[in-house]
Amino acid sequence: MELARHERACASCRQFARRGSQFERKLANAVAIEVPASLAERIHRRRDFSERVRQRQVRPLRYALIASGLLILCLALLLFYEFLAPQSAGIEVQQSLALKAPDAAASRSTALTFLTAADARPTARI
Repeated sequence: MELARHERACASCRQFARRGSQFERKLANAVAIEVPASLAERIHRRRDFSERVRQRQVRPLRYALIASGLLILCLALLLFYEFLAPQSAGIEVQQSLALKAPDAAASRSTALTFLTAADARPTARI
């Protein structure tokens, strides 16, 4: 009761109340719109379509991940072969040549021939 008397007496409060009432009417009019009957069906179709698109986008990422894993594996095997395998193979061949040679001079010359041939062999550069 006292609030209504104050509103009638105070011009700024009256204007504030009038603007608040106008805003509430506009808001009520904006919310009171007719919803199309097929809206729910269209929303479900759009959601299903976007889900299918997302699944199609994930598949190439899986393939890229598998390809990069295989590339890393191949590079690791190449590095292993390049750095570890020739060293151990050279030692085994030198030992087998030393055991098969009838004398020390022959084994020494055979080992030197092998080592110079191994040094002259082209190696892959990464």
